[in-house]
Amino acid sequence: MKMPTSHAFRLKMAKQKAEALLKEEGITTMPVDPFAIADSRDIEVKAKPDTAGGVSGMLLRHGDMFGILYVTHVRSEGFQRFSVGHELGHYFLDGHIDQVLPKDGIHTSYAGFVSADPYELEADQFAAGLLMPSTPFKRTVTRARCCRCQVRSAASTS
Repeated sequence: MKMPTSHAFRLKMAKQKAEALLKEEGITTMPVDPFAIADSRDIEVKAKPDTAGGVSGMLLRHGDMFGILYVTHVRSEGFQRFSVGHELGHYFLDGHIDQVLPKDGIHTSYAGFVSADPYELEADQFAAGLLMPSTPFKRTVTRARCCRCQVRSAASTS
């Protein structure tokens, strides 16, 4: 199924917004630390107790204060970092806060790229751009000469 051009464009822009944020922050190498980026914006990030199945992360809002909870039942550091990056996408992408969390409360995200919600898909693309920005990722792969174990290593920390 082909996405409408405007939707595909928004997905590309979400990834580019993440890469622009990295440039603004002076981050030019991998691995990118989404926890540090959240901290730089006074967004508290905490591990979420394993109480809600299928939940990968949550964005919390109280007035102008934000927090992120990420899953611990998935033991993959890469998955946890992606979950934090996804919630940062909702925080940084234009219109997301107004749509997914307009008032105090909790926005819940689910894993697996299974949502058809454009805001969720854009946040996924933001996380991908944040954790695997094009230029540093290509540089890492080129230096590794495409050795599978080195590519896996780069991906697992992102």
